[in-house]
Amino acid sequence: ADGQVQNQGPARACSGYGHDPQAERRERREVSALKRIDVIDHHIETFGQHCMKVNRSGSEQVRSLQKEVLPEWKGRHVSSITRRDVKALIDGKAATAPVSANRLLALLKRFFSWAIEREVINANPASGIKPVTKEASRDNVLSDEQIKAVWKAAGTMGRPFGSIIRLLMLTAQRRDEVAGMRWSEIDLGKAEWVIPPSRAKNGMESRVPLTESAMAIIKDQFRLEGSDFVFP
Repeated sequence: ADGQVQNQGPARACSGYGHDPQAERRERREVSALKRIDVIDHHIETFGQHCMKVNRSGSEQVRSLQKEVLPEWKGRHVSSITRRDVKALIDGKAATAPVSANRLLALLKRFFSWAIEREVINANPASGIKPVTKEASRDNVLSDEQIKAVWKAAGTMGRPFGSIIRLLMLTAQRRDEVAGMRWSEIDLGKAEWVIPPSRAKNGMESRVPLTESAMAIIKDQFRLEGSDFVFP
């Protein structure tokens, strides 16, 4: 037996029978990689990529998670996040911004539901937690005098923000749709604005007739060479 050990050489004799140092180092690296993948940092990034594919506001959602969640939970495994953790995070946010806390709670519920679908966790720790405040419906309608005041104030702002506000009033379209208006979407001959499905919140093409006032505002914008944006 002594002869057999000697024949195996010093390294093999010291390491013992069946021992493979390289295999052990490789296994440790694999375990370490799995641990890094399992932390919430990685899954938030992956969730963000998923959101950006299915929702135009995906980038905003991942930024919200990175800003609000990572400072508190960075480096933790997703499976270690408890209902108490979620409640503490939401309550902390609610102390200064109750409505934003509601938005964050809804986002966390979607994130953890997505994690369940990917078999990362078995239960949603945000499930059953109620919004921290009741939100009033946005049903306010401006009076004629208020509309005049807003129109006048927008005129003092100049390009581009005053122009955007006035186009919002003239077209009744969404803020991001107006702010992201492209020259290629405008048919000057027909006085029509065609919002493609990729930019419409409902995912459907929208054709918006443009009044003379709306056309005048659009034509008054500086056209930046190489840019298709009306408000670059």
